[in-house]
Amino acid sequence: MDFPVPRLKSAIDDSVDDDGLPVIVPRNQNPVVTTLPERAERLREHLTEVLCASRPMADPKRPPPLEPENFAARVARAACSLCRGWCCRNGGDHAFLDERTLARVRRARPEMSVNAILQLYGDRVPAAGYSGSCVFHGRTGCTLDRTLRSDVCNSYFCGGLQGYLTSGDARAPVIVIAGEGDEMRTSPVLIP
Repeated sequence: MDFPVPRLKSAIDDSVDDDGLPVIVPRNQNPVVTTLPERAERLREHLTEVLCASRPMADPKRPPPLEPENFAARVARAACSLCRGWCCRNGGDHAFLDERTLARVRRARPEMSVNAILQLYGDRVPAAGYSGSCVFHGRTGCTLDRTLRSDVCNSYFCGGLQGYLTSGDARAPVIVIAGEGDEMRTSPVLIP
């Protein structure tokens, strides 16, 4: 299916021509609801199971994937903000937290006991979050800082954003388009 590509114009900067690059991402339309205590309990059970099964990892020094930098970081922030966490819906009550992630967290915080790590994650479950989404997906995004997120969460970008990030075209103006139909939202024109 072909989608019309919007023509870009900027009332602020007449030097921006209509050859700007559209970055098209999905948009989460779910409402924000109270987080049920059962979700936090399922998270705790999952983390307990993973922490008890943890063993030394083959690649213990591997850092979490890096965020985009410079103009690409601005585009990524705009895209993820407008998207409102479409990809987060797959995080469920486990948030992709696995042995590798928890081993990384334990190495970074050797003074913390298993119970302290469980408390660390439990304290970050928001009181309200998006319906049908990750247990950490709160009103303003992920309640975990990047050092506590899974490698999946730190490295995943949806198709439209990944296409932009790998295109190497960081010199062109960009407009982010999120959603479809009546629910579509756009960013202002982003200029490198």
